Amino acid sequence: MDTVLGAEIHGADEAANPCMLDPVTKCAIFGISQVVGEIRGGAVLVHGPKGCAFPAFEATHLSQVSFNYSEMCEKSVIFGGEELLRLKLWETYRDNDSSLLGVISTCSSEIIGDDIVGVMASANLPVPTLKFEGAGFKRNHRQAVDYAMETLLKEFLAPSGTSDGSVNLLCHVSSHSRWKDDCAQLEAMLGGFGVPVRKLFLDNELDDLRQASAATLSVLAAPDVGEGAARLLQRKANIPFIAPLPPIGMERSVNWLLEVAQALGKSLTRTEVDQLAEATRRRFLNGLGRVISQRPFDKIRTCKIAIVAEPVLAEGYAHLLARELEGVPALVVLRTTNPEDESIRALADRLPRKTRVVVSGDNARILDELNAIKPDILLGSDLDYITYRGLGKDAKVAFVGIAQPSTRRLFLNPRSYWGFDGALNFIEDLVNAVTETHN
Repeated sequence: MDTVLGAEIHGADEAANPCMLDPVTKCAIFGISQVVGEIRGGAVLVHGPKGCAFPAFEATHLSQVSFNYSEMCEKSVIFGGEELLRLKLWETYRDNDSSLLGVISTCSSEIIGDDIVGVMASANLPVPTLKFEGAGFKRNHRQAVDYAMETLLKEFLAPSGTSDGSVNLLCHVSSHSRWKDDCAQLEAMLGGFGVPVRKLFLDNELDDLRQASAATLSVLAAPDVGEGAARLLQRKANIPFIAPLPPIGMERSVNWLLEVAQALGKSLTRTEVDQLAEATRRRFLNGLGRVISQRPFDKIRTCKIAIVAEPVLAEGYAHLLARELEGVPALVVLRTTNPEDESIRALADRLPRKTRVVVSGDNARILDELNAIKPDILLGSDLDYITYRGLGKDAKVAFVGIAQPSTRRLFLNPRSYWGFDGALNFIEDLVNAVTETHN
């Protein structure tokens, strides 16, 4: 395994890539808006200038969040924007019939020191109103997702009482376009064994947050999202939590169910779970029929595959390809701005030894890596696909979207790639993409 942190790019052209790409991480306002948008009737008011409203607008791509901004201008930045904020609080509440209003500070309002909490208190809105710190110099959008989850639970979690035997599933909010389908799939997997699931931060009423204290266990849908909220539930309601690797592929789906069952103290055996996996394998073989060409599967085994995604997702799909389809990736990019994190190093160590592993948060560097290996198959985001295809070369590549951003396709029906059913969805999309591209 070739794990690279800023080394020269194998096979790259001498000329530097002139492209200017969006950064991997975005403003905290983006992450906070995504989380508040998963509370029914939730709206956000961005206390800042017009440009600071764009991350809230961007959050509407995967949610129904309502948003407004306080229209801070040069005068209010210099002399303070508290009066503007007071007017906009009531305007936002009335326009959206909100049941929850999140007021998000920005770099401007944080620097000049507007008393946002004081203005909120004096406004006397008839609905809960919370301040969220959205300044980009404090956290990025991924950190802000965790922060917003923790802030909401801290405000609304009821005192712990009698357990109802349920599981809190802390959802990986907006990690990619299918995240809601993933959580529905996890709920169905546990429901098949009689375990009630409370999906947190996915189309919730405020009462769902209050009732979270009645759970027996909290499970992180993805180990890199929601740990702060899980620790708060552990601290305030004495609810233990686990953070298993997500069930991407058959093997990981079996392991995921067994890990949750063990944490719950349920006597679920590997034989019982293997029966579910075997039923899925039969569906796979029956779907192929007896005369289907094996060429797409041969192509997967022999072609150059590149994966670009956040570390947990990238490692999961690399594991699925290598262990279950015999397609060892030539390149895996763990997209992160925190390459020294020990958990990311641990994920990198799980990858196949033949794979070139790059840990980077530089989209231009990632594009150079793709250009260097010229993959036949690319798993990543629409940004990765579009920029790679836009090099002006014959970049003939089969593409499957597994990461954000995903903006070229509309998803109305459930289409998770997680769990037993999700493994079939992924294989179906991958094989079809390979067939259409490399026919």
